Amino acid sequence: MRELVICSMSGGLDSSTLVAKALTEGKEVVPVNFIYGQKNIVETEAQKNVWCNLKERFPDTLQETIVLDVQSFLGRAVETFQKNRDNGVANDTTGMEFYFPSRNLLFMAVSAVVGEIIANDKSIKKIGLGLGIHKHSDIYAKDYWDISPEFADKLTELLSLNDNVECYVYAPYKSGFKSEIIKDVEKLKVPYELTWTCYDPKLHNTFEKKGKLFETYVACGKCEACLERQTQAKDSSVYDTINSYSITIPKE
Repeated sequence: MRELVICSMSGGLDSSTLVAKALTEGKEVVPVNFIYGQKNIVETEAQKNVWCNLKERFPDTLQETIVLDVQSFLGRAVETFQKNRDNGVANDTTGMEFYFPSRNLLFMAVSAVVGEIIANDKSIKKIGLGLGIHKHSDIYAKDYWDISPEFADKLTELLSLNDNVECYVYAPYKSGFKSEIIKDVEKLKVPYELTWTCYDPKLHNTFEKKGKLFETYVACGKCEACLERQTQAKDSSVYDTINSYSITIPKE
């Protein structure tokens, strides 16, 4: 059966590997890059770089990225969250410094809408909603409720009510740790060096090239995502030194 996967793709290691896995399994993939008021301003550029790399390998089944600005319809709620995140109130309340309320629930709901529209247009009867979730190691002070296997399973159960198309949450890594994803990075030849996994990027320098300004950001090396990436990759051939992990983007 022909299958469409709508993948929430941030440009991070997890979602990039998820896209590569779905493509390798012969699925048609439409990446969705959500703009939701995140602090990480370099994710979108990383996503573009990874997409270009994978497009060369899967020209027929990897479709154009859909960029969705959900921040705009959340309006003042995002402004309130950003204020509370930056002054520490969000962390004090949740115990999770970079948590965004119900983020994956929002992403999956919007992905379901996008997926069904595309599936109906292309006469596809099976949709996977790609979510690169996995268990966190002890580096995280507290786990996020919307990355749990239970979250994916219950959402799949809810989506099964749809009698127009078969719809489920495509989350092959939900019960494993990041080390399992990193094994697939090697196996699936995911461009590890192009991905970005840091919650708190730091501006390293600004420079001009051919009349245009560019900014180079480096990973902080201290946030939970950086530490998780380091420790889970240390025994693999794709291990990189976090201090050399950077990305250059055009300055708006």
